[in-house]
Amino acid sequence: MNEVTATPDHILYLEEIPSTNDFLNALVQSSDSPLSNGFVVSSQYQSSGRGQVGNHWHSEKNKNLLFSLLLYSDFIKAKDQFYISKAISVAIVKTLRALFPDQSDFFKIKWPNDIYFNDSKLAGILIENLLVGEYISNTIVGIGLNVEETHFPANLPNPISLRTIAPDVTVDKESLLRRLRHSILMEIERLRDDSYYDQLSEQYLQMLYRYNLPSPFSDSHGEFVASIVDVHPDGKLLLQTEKGENRLYYFKEVEYKFK
Repeated sequence: MNEVTATPDHILYLEEIPSTNDFLNALVQSSDSPLSNGFVVSSQYQSSGRGQVGNHWHSEKNKNLLFSLLLYSDFIKAKDQFYISKAISVAIVKTLRALFPDQSDFFKIKWPNDIYFNDSKLAGILIENLLVGEYISNTIVGIGLNVEETHFPANLPNPISLRTIAPDVTVDKESLLRRLRHSILMEIERLRDDSYYDQLSEQYLQMLYRYNLPSPFSDSHGEFVASIVDVHPDGKLLLQTEKGENRLYYFKEVEYKFK
């Protein structure tokens, strides 16, 4: 795996691999010279695509955008790593809103970083940071975005694709990949300035699905109605119940209850 054949702008296209994140991580470890910042591995199909916390990412062959992106994020402290998640999800929403301006308000971020259109899931993000001491050495970002698929397995609760959103619009996947990469790299670069952190956090909140709206949730104690108040720098979700009680949750400790 020492020799990598990629496009001049550092995108490696493959037909089928188990996981783009795993493949890119192996390239980083085995390449004779460092890969470029923004290097991409893209595949038409993943036989073992990974989602968050061990979940499987479904995608029909040749239909969707499946890629992993390498970021040299060594200027970001480990304690600030959730800002990487914010930057990536904000960058994706900005790109999609620009592509579909008439429907821009419907593109949202579902905490912590799923990409939604209305109440349906459009894209998932898997972020893997390599930590060295107090800083992040590099980040591998896996993105699965539904582009052309229109028939999904019944066990997926609420999927949607760009084809479903805009049936008359043909989206070029390679062009979209490049636009997403550019947007992500720009947002990550802005994190070199600590003063951007607050601005990014505000953008993230304003893009957040069901932000400040009473919504049904469930945790280990049962179902309840609450509103999203804030997301802490470490990624914890702050909810306020109808009775005014504040509750803090890490990922997977609480979930939305969809109708």
